[in-house]
Amino acid sequence: MPGAVIRVAAVVSSVAWRESPKSSSFAVTPESLDPAGLAAALQTIDPRAAHQRCWVHKLRNLLGAVRRRDHAAMKADAQAIYQAAGRTEAVAQAQAFAHRWREAYPQLVTRLLRDLPELLAFFQCPRARYGASSGRPM
Repeated sequence: MPGAVIRVAAVVSSVAWRESPKSSSFAVTPESLDPAGLAAALQTIDPRAAHQRCWVHKLRNLLGAVRRRDHAAMKADAQAIYQAAGRTEAVAQAQAFAHRWREAYPQLVTRLLRDLPELLAFFQCPRARYGASSGRPM
């Protein structure tokens, strides 16, 4: 963007974003990223912007919290959510996931359902944006 101001922020937060001119840009590095702050900052610029949580990290967190013998089944059940043909099917798959795993892993299921709207944000985009053949985020 010609003429844009690029700043490396110590921490990208909604406060830092609001205090800078709207035309400024931030160079975000992994060390400076405050995901909650960045999401809040983006909402100040465009309230319609959807925040997409990362399925790779969610899946790692899920599998890191379960017994080894449950890994394959839980992985398959979680993949059925994000590989669904559409949002309605994904929500149904999430409910099936919750039904199957709630007794053994109640906190894990609660966190997944809490994060579900942000995990499924990619369904708001045209299908070509998130992988027409697979239905998964790229």
